[in-house]
Amino acid sequence: MERRGSGMTLTLDSEFFQTMSPLFDPARALNWAACRYRPAFEYLDANPVESVLEIGCAHGLATWLAADGAKHIVGVDPLASRIEVGRKLFPEIELHRIGYREFLAANSNRKFDLIFEAGGPIGMSEEGVRDILNHCRVFISMRVSTWHWKMPCRRLSFEATAFGEVEPGIAPGFFRHYATHHFYATAITHLRGEHHFFDSRIPY
Repeated sequence: MERRGSGMTLTLDSEFFQTMSPLFDPARALNWAACRYRPAFEYLDANPVESVLEIGCAHGLATWLAADGAKHIVGVDPLASRIEVGRKLFPEIELHRIGYREFLAANSNRKFDLIFEAGGPIGMSEEGVRDILNHCRVFISMRVSTWHWKMPCRRLSFEATAFGEVEPGIAPGFFRHYATHHFYATAITHLRGEHHFFDSRIPY
């Protein structure tokens, strides 16, 4: 990561110091992405796909990691500073500074095998998920707020749910995620009532 960022002019704004920033602390960012996105990566390992879109891709770190399991991978995020960094660090993936609704509307004929998000739009509704499913075969959302929904789905972990062309029910590795550091860190954060950065109120 340090080699990829060599020679870059850095802007020391709040985005630079985020846990997900691959420039501030690459090792921490990689560990965070591996834990946070583990259900999506496991899905890609078991279900090879050709095209992937990440909603709210930030600097594109997880998007880049997912590229190992797909031929065409795209990330969208509305924040210019994130996309600017991502394009310099990960030129091999397609990154766009745009909200996901605008991107899907502008690419209405483009359908992905998988769309996923781990920090995308807050307050996403079941109707919003159905709209996303018009553009993909499977949509994975990594947030606990989907638990009360009645849509057919497959539970991948305590916070990750797959919708669309998936077998409804609970994935075989579901309970394994409860033994991870990520689960306990997330649970403690919520129990304390603290604001979690991946629940940022950025409008997508």
